[in-house]
Amino acid sequence: MIMDMCYANSAKTYREQMAGSVEAGQLPAPRGSLGATQWENAAKKFGEIREAIDAAMKEAAAAHRGEAAETANRAVQEIQPHLQNFQDSSTKVANAVTAQANAQHTAFRELPAPGQNLPNGRPAQLEPPQKGWVEDWGLDSNPITGWMSDYEERQQDFVTTNQQADQAMTRYRGQTETAMAGLPQFQAPPPAPTRSPTTRRRSCGAGSAG
Repeated sequence: MIMDMCYANSAKTYREQMAGSVEAGQLPAPRGSLGATQWENAAKKFGEIREAIDAAMKEAAAAHRGEAAETANRAVQEIQPHLQNFQDSSTKVANAVTAQANAQHTAFRELPAPGQNLPNGRPAQLEPPQKGWVEDWGLDSNPITGWMSDYEERQQDFVTTNQQADQAMTRYRGQTETAMAGLPQFQAPPPAPTRSPTTRRRSCGAGSAG
């Protein structure tokens, strides 16, 4: 007799989790603006700020001379490395978000879907196979009528279907971890150096002896 199996339907679960339905042909569109676009816009803004500061400093350098102007230019110039860092970090985040979205869509396309065939050419088995009248009557265990049952094949198809889904999600999790590890670590700029208060020296005149 064929033993009943304990079925774990991961292929169906993954499709429902990612798209909301087993029959869904694609992932739902993201809500609101795309995250990658927002980060790209942020990088562009930081670049525009840097360029505006550079232009203003050149104009100021041409119009003003002296120690006060040089001190002001140095103070403004200290901002530029931070802006460059913000711009680079925003670009890296935008690239990571794009890569993650591509990995998600690839993983979903690799999940077995209703109507698709497995690599062995048999149809994907997303639902646990059910026994039919051949098995109910015990004809599957008869050497003469056993050929009438494909229950064992459908059991193996179900296992293969879920193995393919598990492999796709394992790759997707690995890509997600790689994307997360590559994200820049945002650190607050170091505090501006504080100037110690100027100490005034008192000049004491020579006292007269009485």
